Amino acid sequence: MIDLKGRMRNDTVLIYKAIKGALCHVSLPICRSCLLICRLRSDLRRRRRRGLSAWNLLYAADLADQAGVDILIEPINPMDMPGYLLNSVEQAAVILKQLDHPRLALQFDIYHAQIVGGNIAARLDQYLEITRHVQVAGAPGRHEPDSGELN
Repeated sequence: MIDLKGRMRNDTVLIYKAIKGALCHVSLPICRSCLLICRLRSDLRRRRRRGLSAWNLLYAADLADQAGVDILIEPINPMDMPGYLLNSVEQAAVILKQLDHPRLALQFDIYHAQIVGGNIAARLDQYLEITRHVQVAGAPGRHEPDSGELN
């Protein structure tokens, strides 16, 4: 137990340093947002990872507010990235609602959203208010969106 707590503190320090470093780079006038990846150690219980992720997001959002930029979260489908904490647009929407920070928003990735739940037009319309960036790629294969399931 002591070792785990020690590693947790060390991980948190590294995460906070990484967030500060990233925000130094995005404070340029042409950059208005920063994507925060929600990947945490797999040896932690999922509930504990969610709690740590929430704290990290709020910490990043507060720093981003000072820098005048947004922090984006992106759901990634579990087939392409097993163990990733955030898998659906719906999960992201719940987190954003719970944290309720004006600097936290969604990066809606059409490819991942199609793999996880489909119905892209309706879901994009439903979550457009919390979306700051839309990433476009076709599914399957993550190619141009002119063939495959979406066209």
